[in-house]
Amino acid sequence: MDRNGWSELSEPQAQPVIELRDVSVRFPPEPPLLKGINLKVFRGETLVFIGPGATGKTVLLKTINGLIKPSTGKVLVKGRDLAALRASELAEIRRVMGMSFQSYALFDSMTVFENVGFYLLNHSDFPEEEIRKRVKDILEEVRLFDVEHLKPVELSGGMRKRVGLARSMVHKPEIVLLDEPTAGLDPISAAAISKMINQLKRQLSMTVVAVSNEMAVARRIAHRIAMIWDGRIHAIGPAAEILRSHDPAVRQFVTGSKDGPIPTLV
Repeated sequence: MDRNGWSELSEPQAQPVIELRDVSVRFPPEPPLLKGINLKVFRGETLVFIGPGATGKTVLLKTINGLIKPSTGKVLVKGRDLAALRASELAEIRRVMGMSFQSYALFDSMTVFENVGFYLLNHSDFPEEEIRKRVKDILEEVRLFDVEHLKPVELSGGMRKRVGLARSMVHKPEIVLLDEPTAGLDPISAAAISKMINQLKRQLSMTVVAVSNEMAVARRIAHRIAMIWDGRIHAIGPAAEILRSHDPAVRQFVTGSKDGPIPTLV
């Protein structure tokens, strides 16, 4: 296995689509939340971050998106350093990215159509008829039918999750960032969302970076898993290897044991 966590046979290509070089993030006066993260994400793979709560997984996802600037180090997307880009250049990079937030981040005053089509309505030249078709098509892909006129408050939690997922993919991005895409859902709904993620990924030829602490979801969607602990990448590798790892911290987390080096609440 090489230093990126790939076995000799599993590395898909030499050039990463996302690369983090010695990335640290700190929110003064607190100590650094992320410390010297080095990571390569390759085109077409699904990488899932796991790890204890409040260890910086969501922050890392937002740093990849450019929503948070690293305190030190570089974040490169398609070879371009996000921190060095002008606002217009960063907006251009974000055209190839989509993000689904843990808490949905839907606009309560807007309909499902307006939420899902928000990017296309505000940042594209597509006629509204074409946008409506694309919104309808992506909603059907996530098994939502005839809901375009509804407001988020009229939807269940699982439906709002799927609306958020649809919004992140409606513009057919090359890279999708998913923050806890199945959090709060029952196991059957979580399995259905996982299947949808895999199907959409194949259909749109996307690279997916996700945060999920649900091992069943990680097992279903991940090519590689990276465990974040104590502000660093504690372990990274093919999903099957991480899930059966004998590393004490990884094993404790994966099995949900109270015994191990990771502190517990009780």
